[in-house]
Amino acid sequence: MKIKITDFFNKLSRNIIKSKKLAVTLSIMFLVVSAVAILISGSINIYKIFNSNQQVVAKEQQVLATDAVNKVTSFIKDKTVILSSISNVTNLVDNVTESQNVLSKMLRLDSAFRQIAIVDLNNNELNKVSRLSKSALGQLTKENKQIALTEIKSKEVYISSIYFDDNTFEPIIIIAAPIKNILGNINGAILAEVNLKFMWDLISLMQIGNSGVAYVVDREGKLIAFKDVTRVIKGENLSNLKIVAEFINNKQSSTGHQTTIANGITGNKSVSSYIPLGYPDWAFVVEIPVIEAYKSVFNSVIILRKKLLNQS
Repeated sequence: MKIKITDFFNKLSRNIIKSKKLAVTLSIMFLVVSAVAILISGSINIYKIFNSNQQVVAKEQQVLATDAVNKVTSFIKDKTVILSSISNVTNLVDNVTESQNVLSKMLRLDSAFRQIAIVDLNNNELNKVSRLSKSALGQLTKENKQIALTEIKSKEVYISSIYFDDNTFEPIIIIAAPIKNILGNINGAILAEVNLKFMWDLISLMQIGNSGVAYVVDREGKLIAFKDVTRVIKGENLSNLKIVAEFINNKQSSTGHQTTIANGITGNKSVSSYIPLGYPDWAFVVEIPVIEAYKSVFNSVIILRKKLLNQS
């Protein structure tokens, strides 16, 4: 009888232990299933938020870049239209007095013009007006005028690369247009130094989120406008940045890239977009740090992590 009672209690103990193990197992399974459900649901939600956020960021960057591009291209186009219109005035090459009056008037009316000159096809300077001191030569050198003369034979307008003033370090470009006689033949050119400091001011005043930045590069990746002017003056090349490399390699496209996530100009992981100006062959780039651009995504990840921890 004692043996039977002992066996009974042993059997009962084993059943209780099995029941406890089963309960623990079921509890663990329930927690795992719940955690997996939360993880799947949270992941889907995060994915949706990421896609939505990405579209919003891309659209905002494109709007900002497009607006800035329009301002820069309009500014340069205005100068080219002025020069092209003036080049249609007769006798600019032959009549020194008339050309002097025309150039002086242009200089007074538009402060962006630093120097304006007229040359014949042999690169002889026929007339010139300037805001610079007599000791300052500027960029209308014999060599640069020859380059412009060569270019306008196949183009209606020539726009140079950016130069920097030796004293003020302000960005300068040369714009040139052909002068034609009454028969429509080119007999000279009108050239102007144009100050692009407004482009620097435009970029420094742009508000790209809380910590975003904007800058301009040429087709070789050379930095030509940025809030840190010292980097521009040094002639820094940004072709190592992914977004800039895409612009350099995408020569056939006239549209910008939606978004690229990579290291940006400040060294931080950033979401970047660019818009090409077209002519001149530059690109306007807008960047915003990933942590700011996808703040709502990171917040969702934190919330999901808390939910999972609460299940454990």
